[in-house]
Amino acid sequence: MIQRLTAWLLQLWEQIRLRMHFPDQDWLFLRRRILAFALDAAVMLGINLVLPILGFAPAMAYLLMRDSLPWKFLRGRSLGKRLMRLDACGAGGQDLILNWPAAMNRNALLLFPPFWLVELYVLLRRGDGQRLGDRWAGTFVRPSDPVSSSIPSTP
Repeated sequence: MIQRLTAWLLQLWEQIRLRMHFPDQDWLFLRRRILAFALDAAVMLGINLVLPILGFAPAMAYLLMRDSLPWKFLRGRSLGKRLMRLDACGAGGQDLILNWPAAMNRNALLLFPPFWLVELYVLLRRGDGQRLGDRWAGTFVRPSDPVSSSIPSTP
């Protein structure tokens, strides 16, 4: 059952990639971004499950400020971006550690789950790998290991 679901999801990913006409390297980058957000959504769900009554506020705080948290093991990245080896950066390429306004601006739309689909659509349709939140906050996401992607290090 899980193998069939996995195979179906991989076929779906490939059909989307072919319809959107993404080069392979760009598609790998976008897939890493989407998986990073899925991992962050799992963290938010986990916070809500561990703290059922009070978990909503910490989960929303994580969603808003996840790219500027000063914890050493995250190095200014969300847990999902850390695991997917991505960096959220300001316009000049600097990291977002403790840059609360930029982090909150880039993630404000995500407070409303219906906009998750809008952001996904924009991310897939734009050619530069930016979503609306990135454009509004003047930020971008790049691979931590730039040699593994053709995405430029600055927009």
